[in-house]
Amino acid sequence: MKHGLTGENKRSGLRLNSLSCVALPTCGLALRKVSALPDILSKFEAVLEEAGPTEDAISLRITGCPNGCARPFLAEIGLLAKPRTNMRFILSQLQWHAARAASYRQASRSTMP
Repeated sequence: MKHGLTGENKRSGLRLNSLSCVALPTCGLALRKVSALPDILSKFEAVLEEAGPTEDAISLRITGCPNGCARPFLAEIGLLAKPRTNMRFILSQLQWHAARAASYRQASRSTMP
Protein backbone atom coordinates (compact mmCIF):
# COMPACT_ATOMS: atom_id res chain seq x y z
CA MET A 1 0.00 0.00 0.00
CA LYS A 2 1.01 3.56 -0.60
CA HIS A 3 1.01 4.67 3.04
CA GLY A 4 1.74 1.35 4.74
CA LEU A 5 -1.74 0.89 6.25
CA THR A 6 -2.39 -2.56 4.88
CA GLY A 7 -3.78 -4.19 8.03
CA GLU A 8 -5.85 -1.38 9.49
CA ASN A 9 -9.10 -2.45 7.83
CA LYS A 10 -8.67 -6.03 9.01
CA ARG A 11 -9.77 -5.20 12.56
CA SER A 12 -12.93 -6.36 14.29
CA GLY A 13 -16.24 -4.75 13.35
CA LEU A 14 -16.46 -3.27 16.85
CA ARG A 15 -13.04 -1.64 16.61
CA LEU A 16 -13.72 -0.21 13.14
CA ASN A 17 -17.08 1.21 14.24
CA SER A 18 -16.07 2.73 17.61
CA LEU A 19 -15.84 6.44 18.30
CA SER A 20 -14.76 8.71 21.14
CA CYS A 21 -14.51 12.43 21.74
CA VAL A 22 -11.15 14.13 22.30
CA ALA A 23 -11.85 14.68 26.06
CA LEU A 24 -9.09 15.82 28.42
CA PRO A 25 -6.68 17.58 28.00
CA THR A 26 -7.95 18.95 24.66
CA CYS A 27 -11.55 19.76 25.60
CA GLY A 28 -12.19 22.24 28.40
CA LEU A 29 -15.62 20.73 29.15
CA ALA A 30 -14.38 17.17 29.66
CA LEU A 31 -14.55 15.54 33.08
CA ARG A 32 -12.03 12.79 32.39
CA LYS A 33 -9.71 11.26 29.83
CA VAL A 34 -11.01 8.63 27.44
CA SER A 35 -7.57 7.45 26.35
CA ALA A 36 -8.44 3.95 27.57
CA LEU A 37 -10.51 3.26 24.43
CA PRO A 38 -8.10 0.59 23.05
CA ASP A 39 -8.16 -1.26 26.38
CA ILE A 40 -11.95 -1.06 26.60
CA LEU A 41 -12.28 -2.31 23.02
CA SER A 42 -10.02 -5.27 23.77
CA LYS A 43 -12.24 -6.28 26.70
CA PHE A 44 -15.41 -5.99 24.64
CA GLU A 45 -13.80 -7.97 21.78
CA ALA A 46 -12.93 -10.80 24.17
CA VAL A 47 -16.55 -11.01 25.33
CA LEU A 48 -17.89 -10.85 21.76
CA GLU A 49 -15.50 -13.56 20.64
CA GLU A 50 -17.11 -15.92 23.15
CA ALA A 51 -20.61 -14.98 21.94
CA GLY A 52 -19.69 -15.20 18.25
CA PRO A 53 -20.46 -11.88 16.49
CA THR A 54 -16.86 -10.65 16.05
CA GLU A 55 -17.36 -9.31 12.52
CA ASP A 56 -20.59 -7.40 13.21
CA ALA A 57 -20.20 -3.63 13.12
CA ILE A 58 -21.38 -2.91 16.65
CA SER A 59 -21.27 0.79 17.49
CA LEU A 60 -19.48 1.67 20.73
CA ARG A 61 -19.03 5.33 21.64
CA ILE A 62 -17.23 6.92 24.58
CA THR A 63 -17.46 10.51 25.68
CA GLY A 64 -15.58 12.43 28.38
CA CYS A 65 -18.50 14.52 29.68
CA PRO A 66 -22.32 14.61 29.76
CA ASN A 67 -22.39 16.81 26.64
CA GLY A 68 -22.00 13.60 24.64
CA CYS A 69 -20.00 14.89 21.65
CA ALA A 70 -19.39 11.33 20.44
CA ARG A 71 -23.16 10.68 20.68
CA PRO A 72 -23.12 7.69 23.07
CA PHE A 73 -26.92 7.89 23.30
CA LEU A 74 -27.24 6.83 19.66
CA ALA A 75 -24.80 3.92 19.82
CA GLU A 76 -25.56 0.30 20.62
CA ILE A 77 -23.14 0.58 23.54
CA GLY A 78 -22.29 3.96 25.03
CA LEU A 79 -19.97 5.00 27.84
CA LEU A 80 -20.50 8.44 29.34
CA ALA A 81 -18.21 10.14 31.90
CA LYS A 82 -19.95 11.45 34.99
CA PRO A 83 -18.52 13.78 37.63
CA ARG A 84 -17.02 12.08 40.71
CA THR A 85 -18.10 8.58 39.59
CA ASN A 86 -17.21 5.95 37.07
CA MET A 87 -18.50 5.86 33.51
CA ARG A 88 -22.24 5.45 32.86
CA PHE A 89 -22.98 2.39 30.75
CA ILE A 90 -25.73 2.87 28.15
CA LEU A 91 -27.33 0.11 26.10
CA SER A 92 -29.37 1.19 23.11
CA GLN A 93 -33.13 1.28 23.39
CA LEU A 94 -33.62 1.49 19.62
CA GLN A 95 -35.72 -1.40 18.36
CA TRP A 96 -33.20 -2.69 15.80
CA HIS A 97 -30.29 -2.46 18.25
CA ALA A 98 -32.30 -4.14 21.00
CA ALA A 99 -33.24 -7.06 18.73
CA ARG A 100 -29.60 -7.57 17.75
CA ALA A 101 -28.45 -7.37 21.40
CA ALA A 102 -31.06 -9.97 22.35
CA SER A 103 -29.68 -12.34 19.72
CA TYR A 104 -26.17 -11.91 21.20
CA ARG A 105 -27.50 -12.57 24.69
CA GLN A 106 -29.19 -15.75 23.47
CA ALA A 107 -25.99 -16.88 21.74
CA SER A 108 -23.89 -16.23 24.84
CA ARG A 109 -26.33 -18.20 27.02
CA SER A 110 -26.13 -21.21 24.72
CA THR A 111 -22.31 -21.23 24.96
CA MET A 112 -22.29 -21.13 28.78
CA PRO A 113 -21.72 -24.42 30.63
